[in-house]
Amino acid sequence: MMRERLALLFQVQRQDRAISELSARLERLAARRRELEERIDQRRAELAEKRRALDDLRRESHRRNDEVDSLDYQMRNYEKQLRESIMSYREMEALKEKLDWTRRRMEELADGAIGLMNEIEAKEKQLAGEAEALSAWERGMREEIDRVAQETAARQAELERARERRAELAAQVERHLLEQYERLMRDYRYDEPIARVEGDSCSGCKMWLSENTRDRVREGRELVVCENCHRILYWE
Repeated sequence: MMRERLALLFQVQRQDRAISELSARLERLAARRRELEERIDQRRAELAEKRRALDDLRRESHRRNDEVDSLDYQMRNYEKQLRESIMSYREMEALKEKLDWTRRRMEELADGAIGLMNEIEAKEKQLAGEAEALSAWERGMREEIDRVAQETAARQAELERARERRAELAAQVERHLLEQYERLMRDYRYDEPIARVEGDSCSGCKMWLSENTRDRVREGRELVVCENCHRILYWE
């Protein structure tokens, strides 16, 4: 009887549906893992950027300290020249102006250097706290990634079993029935090429079926397809 042969093909369809659902689940799990990894990378990158900014501040602090040292040396040289050199009044006044400017500039840089060192110290403390918080947060994220990996492995094993079961069932289906079933999947992109008769309608397209069509399906002596969507009709 065609009904018994279609019952076997219907089991193939159930396996195909399970395979499709498992494949979709695995895709979602892979996307979830990528999302978690990207969030970790983003947080790490943000912290690394703050560290680079702190390094820039340190370099600026060193530069200012070097400039202060250079100006201090220059100022001492000007003072020595004023004490020991013989020069005209105009030259002396010009040198005093250089000395005054150098002293003011050095004081400005020294004040700025102190403020910069305080800023660096505050940022170092802030970064230390953020690094500790990031470490704790990342541990939680890694635990979530491990859970995703474990579920992925379980679903992958389940998918392999479903594929093996599908192959076993498909091997028992008559070739022309299986080819028609797979053609409907390929050409019409149906998730379920076999549709049940529900009342007086096709469960696939929900369209009305003629009484003659319903009777032929119920009798189960031949292969009957829906007049509207061409799905294989099955009577449970």
